[in-house]
This record gives sequence, structure tokens and C-alpha cells, in this order.
Amino acid sequence: MIDRYIVVDFLGEGGAARVYKVKHYHLQSIHALKVLAVNDAETKRRLIEEGRSQASLRHPNVVAVTDALLHEGQPCLVIEFVDGPSLYDLMDEYKPNLEEALELFRGILRGVDAAHRHGLVHRDLKPENVLLAQTDRGVVPKVADFGLVKVLAKGAGHRDTSSGTFLGTPQYMSPEQISDPASVDPRADMFSLGCLLFEMVCGQVAFDADNTYEALNKIMNSEYPPPESLVPNLPKHIKDAINGLLAHEAKDRTADCSILMDQLYGGVEKIRSASDDTQEIARESVVALGPRAERIIKGGTTARPRKRLRLPGVVGSIFEDGVRNPDQLSARAEQIWIGVIAFMAGMMGVVVGLYVARFLGLLPM
Repeated sequence: MIDRYIVVDFLGEGGAARVYKVKHYHLQSIHALKVLAVNDAETKRRLIEEGRSQASLRHPNVVAVTDALLHEGQPCLVIEFVDGPSLYDLMDEYKPNLEEALELFRGILRGVDAAHRHGLVHRDLKPENVLLAQTDRGVVPKVADFGLVKVLAKGAGHRDTSSGTFLGTPQYMSPEQISDPASVDPRADMFSLGCLLFEMVCGQVAFDADNTYEALNKIMNSEYPPPESLVPNLPKHIKDAINGLLAHEAKDRTADCSILMDQLYGGVEKIRSASDDTQEIARESVVALGPRAERIIKGGTTARPRKRLRLPGVVGSIFEDGVRNPDQLSARAEQIWIGVIAFMAGMMGVVVGLYVARFLGLLPM
């Protein structure tokens, strides 16, 4: 038991949290519970406050926070349980066609817009932070972890963004997150949305690099391949949308999700007001993917090492690279077992050798 939640399964862990599948003791409802690894009291307090802020946001394309509590002195967030992979996992094995990519992106855009109108800035939008919920009609993209990276990085010994520490995942960070983190506002998320849209449409990372320094340097110099060079006959309005989002200066960038929605989907699609965030939108947000993508989503994906670049010492996503499956052995456990097996093999060799020697009469009976 963790508070009033029964632990059903261990889902995994990263550098910032252990994640469990839990069931509410009284309601029998299923949730995910993140036990966050922090030490100082101020960060614990801020995480609980952040949880309360997120709990007031309800949108079909945002992973809902439903409760915040303390367990053995550690802050915990109870969130919506999403039965499906991340967008990263899907794109690792399946490249959406243009229509599928735009429909998935539409749901992501709706979620980010709702959060921005709620006063939340994500600061770490990337495929790992988009979860794909399964429904009978398809999948619903849901954005996770709004604002948590800022609090967790401070708790790991880093200053707040107001003091100049940049946070995020290198290949998705806006130039101002690198050069002037105190100025970060929703337009930084717009740049990250541009990185997401580029990757979903073009099938590769916009600022692809072998190391963090190279990635940051490319971002600061706006060095990314023209999207039309990777996708023949790419519609002009999509190319213009990507370039508008990836503008180096925040003042020159597409200002908000509403403008981007009109640019991509025309007047037919309008951003809903907060009062319109109903289940009807959730049904409209469902994306029907091809049979192969559905098999990947329903059957799960094979865990494989991440290739995402990291900022040294800065806390990444709670669903960060290196999350272990609980059935996998740690490196230390593997070393121990290898030693045990080697020892047993050696002992077996000695026994067999003695037996053969006695059989050949080399040793007394």
C-alpha cells in the first residue's frame, strides 16, 4: 500500500522517479503513481504545489494528475494510467505517413494549447513525453510531465530558470533555453513543437548530432535540413509551419498554438476554449493508424537503449532514457551471476577431472 493505493505492478524507473501501476483502495480505479526521488524539503513542497496546479488542468490530450501525496517523506504524483507506448517507442519501429503524423500532432497541439492557457510551460516536449492511449477506435496522444523538469532540476542541486540554469533535452531545446533561460516562456514550447513536427513528418531528428555540444551548436545556428529536401512534394503550408516554429528568435517564431492550428488545419479546426474541453473532443482526437502501428501499440515494444543526448547533471524526463524493465538484471547483479556461473563451471570441471583420473587409474580408488 502507498497511502490509499494498492501497488499492482512496478512499471519502471528513471533518474527522477519510480513508477507504479496502482489501484485505489476504495474506488478500484487504476492509476500510475510516480514516487519522486528528491531530498530537500523545498523541492518536495514545490512538487506538491506543481501537482495541485496540474490537477486543475483537465484535457483529453494531457495526462491528468489526479492526486499528490507524501509516502515515507517522498512526494508522489498520482496520474492517469495510459495503456500504451510513447510516441518515441512508436516512431522507433514505425514511421507515420503524412496524414497520420498530422493527426497525431493535432492532438499534441490541443494538449499543449490547453496547458499554455492554464499557465503551464512544459520545457521538455519530446516524443518520450507523448503517451499514446489505446481506444477501440485508435489512439489518443497525451502530453505528460508539464513543468516537472524545472522543479526536479532545482531539487537536484540546480538553480531555478530565473537564475539562469537551462533545462531540457538538447535536441528539442529552444535557443533561448540555451542562451537565456530566464526568458523562457510558452514560445520555447513552440520551438519544441517544431522539432516534434519535423521529426514526425520527416522521419528524423531536426537537429541530429553525435553529442550534446554539436546539437546545441546546430540549434544556435539554425542548422537543420530543409524539410522539403527529406519529403518530396511536402505541402508548402507544412514546410512554412515547421520553419516558423524553428525560428531562432522567439519574437519571430509562431506565437501560439491557435495560430499554428489555423496554419496547419485551416479554419475548419479551431482551438476550443476551456469550457469546451469535453469527452466529445477526446473522441474527435482519436487517430486511426495502420495495422502495423496498431500491432506495435497493442503488443508493446521491445526495450532498447536510448540514443537521446543529455545535459550533464540536469534531470531529464521522469520517463527518461535508461528506464529498466523490472525483469532485467542490474549490471551489478549480472556480474555476480556471471561469477557464480563461472565458479560452478570450474567446480564441475574439477569433479569431472578427478573422476576421469580415477577411471584411468591415475588416482588411488
